[in-house]
Amino acid sequence: MPRCASTQHGAWKYWEHASPEALAALLSALYDDADAQVRASAAMSLGVLEHASPEVTVGLCEALNEAESWSVRRDSARLLSRTNLEKHALIDTLWQGLSDKDNDVREACVQELVQLGGEDSAIAKLIETRFIQAIHDPKFDTPDKVEHRPAYDYIYEGLWALVVISETEGTKG
Repeated sequence: MPRCASTQHGAWKYWEHASPEALAALLSALYDDADAQVRASAAMSLGVLEHASPEVTVGLCEALNEAESWSVRRDSARLLSRTNLEKHALIDTLWQGLSDKDNDVREACVQELVQLGGEDSAIAKLIETRFIQAIHDPKFDTPDKVEHRPAYDYIYEGLWALVVISETEGTKG
């Protein structure tokens, strides 16, 4: 199977409609390719194209947790919210990314959690509670490999963003 183009450079982001051949090639790569990076890239491309089958969702979750490339993990975090993954499962998946060794992955996970909280007041309260608990959890003391910031720094930023959203815009119930 030939390698599929990655979404890393944004080539797929501007396609409004993918051809059936392109979807077939991406799905084939997602299911059949032995290379984890190819499967992750196929899942990201399908996510960008909003072809969010359960297999794509699983591929994005796996990419967030297992891809070698920080950009693949970051992009997977950003795309997961476009899938039909149940919100609590989405929160749990993004939560795992808060402990990633890369700062951009941590930021993307926090941003997606904040976005989820901005869409639903009950979800916002759940995420706020988890953010507050995480600030006191030694698991989030580990610094990232780039900026050397502990995970709780990113969590503070997320908590602050949720507070600002709830104060300025209100949340939908």
